[in-house]
Amino acid sequence: DESAVLAAVGDRGLLRVLTEGGPTLLSSFVEHDLLDELCLTIAPCVVGGLSPRITTGPGQVLTRMRCAHILTDESGYLYTRYVRDAPGNDAGRVPAG
Repeated sequence: DESAVLAAVGDRGLLRVLTEGGPTLLSSFVEHDLLDELCLTIAPCVVGGLSPRITTGPGQVLTRMRCAHILTDESGYLYTRYVRDAPGNDAGRVPAG
């Protein structure tokens, strides 16, 4: 349970947690309303196939985020950082659709 893990590390004074994983881990944090920030690298190529989207899961949840930083390099990669919108800014989780 992600909430229990975050509570346990918080009890130890660790208030920032970096997770790295695929669509399943990211989806779980989105589903449990635990995603505050997303760092996303975009490569200058397109790969086709049957791969899942960046998140997967049984339902759709929209978490409004805003782009806080964008960096690029000579190879054309984009390094982006998105943060969750501030409460009261018509933000946060809303039903998708």
